[in-house]
Amino acid sequence: MNKAYLLLALLCILWTLVAIVLSEAKQRGASVNHFYCFGSATAVILLFLAGAAVRGLNNVFAPEYRGALICFIAAALFNGTGQALCMSNLKQGGRALAYAIPQLSFLLIYAWSLIFWKEPLSCRGIGGIVLIAGAIFFLATRRTAKDGEPAQSSSLEPKRILIAFASMCLIGGGQILMATPTRFSADTLLSPWSGACVLQASNAFFFLGRSLIMKNVTGQQLKCSLRGGILWGFCAAACYATLLPTLRLLGEIKQAGLVFPIGSSMTILLFTGFTVLRFREKLTAAQWVAFAAVVAGIFLVKL
Repeated sequence: MNKAYLLLALLCILWTLVAIVLSEAKQRGASVNHFYCFGSATAVILLFLAGAAVRGLNNVFAPEYRGALICFIAAALFNGTGQALCMSNLKQGGRALAYAIPQLSFLLIYAWSLIFWKEPLSCRGIGGIVLIAGAIFFLATRRTAKDGEPAQSSSLEPKRILIAFASMCLIGGGQILMATPTRFSADTLLSPWSGACVLQASNAFFFLGRSLIMKNVTGQQLKCSLRGGILWGFCAAACYATLLPTLRLLGEIKQAGLVFPIGSSMTILLFTGFTVLRFREKLTAAQWVAFAAVVAGIFLVKL
């Protein structure tokens, strides 16, 4: 059990590192499409090598895996677009909120499971959703800098709020598509390693296509995208490599449901702390309370 929780703590740190790499790459002027192209290519190579080493890969083109393959490819397109929007939104000011809103995408798959998969509905879950929605509304509309104050603010302008919620919807749609194959019979399921490889390979091709049609990309942007993308790829591969055994170990003690709520909540808080230290974005006491309410709401929904 101690090993499982240590892995979960490591996973939270790795997810936060992914967020930090995204923010830093955007800050340094990386091209979003080239960044994800290089990063996804790096991740798929690492995941393929790791999966081959443990003999955990399937023949993804076999007829019995066709449904799962389609779901994973579509999930990659939704998730990749959502992640690209999220990265493009990590501009000056409001980075914590611009990253926090897309991380609430799990609410969509929660609602989907209630409506379409007929999973049980609880008053605690409804309370969690209301708490999260109220906290996010407060964070999205709260002004943290007085007029004329030169310091950076943690609030978002309306356009960036819409981008953040669009990112959340796309990432949530990707999560629904990723979870859909779990409703299939056991003999049509791709292994976790194969599923991860399909996701990252689809992302790589998707962003390669977008990169090829881009114009006016400078050499400096390409260098920054390459460096940041490779670093992101290592972090993303490490996340998958840590997530798989964490889910397995916590699943053995019937606590696998802790992974995503704890991971999401801790990532939001850790990244918020990073933005305060790194970019000196001001957060009021009320906003810290609102972030804590988001975390509490996540636990109410998923636990």
